[in-house]
Amino acid sequence: MKKYISVMLLISMIIGAGTMDIEVWGKANTNPSTPNGPIRSYTKTISVNKVAKTVNVVEVDLKNEAISLEVAISHDKIGGAENFGGWVKRKKAAAAINANFFNAYTDLEPLGIIAMKGEIIHLGNSGTTVGIKENKELVFGSMNTVVKGALDGKYKNEYIDDAMVWNTWNAWNINNLDTKEDSVAVYTPLRGKTINLKAGMAVTVNQGEVMKVQETPGEIPIPEAGYVIYFGPKIDKDAKAFVNNRFKPGRKVEFQYRTKQEIEQESTEFVWTDLQQAITAGPRLLTDGVIKVDAKAEGFKEAKIITSRAQRSALGVTKEGKMLMVTVANVNIQELANIMKGLGAHNALNLDGGASSGLFCKGKMITTPGRNLSTVLLVHEKQK
Repeated sequence: MKKYISVMLLISMIIGAGTMDIEVWGKANTNPSTPNGPIRSYTKTISVNKVAKTVNVVEVDLKNEAISLEVAISHDKIGGAENFGGWVKRKKAAAAINANFFNAYTDLEPLGIIAMKGEIIHLGNSGTTVGIKENKELVFGSMNTVVKGALDGKYKNEYIDDAMVWNTWNAWNINNLDTKEDSVAVYTPLRGKTINLKAGMAVTVNQGEVMKVQETPGEIPIPEAGYVIYFGPKIDKDAKAFVNNRFKPGRKVEFQYRTKQEIEQESTEFVWTDLQQAITAGPRLLTDGVIKVDAKAEGFKEAKIITSRAQRSALGVTKEGKMLMVTVANVNIQELANIMKGLGAHNALNLDGGASSGLFCKGKMITTPGRNLSTVLLVHEKQK
């Protein structure tokens, strides 16, 4: 007969009008894989309001030098989806979990921020983002990021001979097809070889220099060593003049990422020079050990995220630097937050779930997604 070590976690949390009771029991390392290594998988039984939930956990020691993390996009391009099992095999991952939300039933476009190798490759400001620093530290929060652009290396406008010279430009989307009537977007080669822009204006930049400005552009090639800046789709007379006056062929063009916190000097929590990779999902589940869930404030409106029970995936980190990749069936967001706290997470967020929920470790598919995925977080282990 198996021996069970019972550990009572008496957590009183006001949720709606009631109190949620959390009880955790079972061996801490039930069926662990490589129990003495930097990556281990196990299950725990957690009782939420007297209902037992089987929780799948992959625990990764981020302080171990053999470990590295990788944010990956389907087929190494923005848009589309890839089979989870084929993905981890192609990337030779030791562990993996699904990441961003995406339009699973329509155009397969990802949602939120995706960053790789220190560059934002997809920008959308909603939900909670987890940024990965070079030392593998995980940082959780709202990125609220914009693109701050410069011409001829100048990030400030200036007066020359009593005339204003406009050197700056801003953008709100990167490789995001969800453009508003007056929005500005940047499209890079990760979007594809071309971008179809039926209205507005397009500025083609190659090797840091304006090559061409086009109105109602159509199918525009994206230079391998450049990008396309898109103004539109509905652009008025003044905005057209803005584009034509600033983006003269031959002018030097560059841009950097700036968060609202940096711009307003409210916080230095997110500094892009420190972050190498990032994914976005949400809502936030835990903030510095405290359960704080506000899905509506993060822009989530769907009942399947806010209130319904479903298959869930979550990502968390303990105070000791252990990353927790978690899947669990038939729980709501508040219950998921309590489960992550019961597992010892100090900070945590909800990932895409339902049929997107997937978890893999050391050759074993722990949770199999019911569909192809847009983004994943991979764990690699360097073998001795």
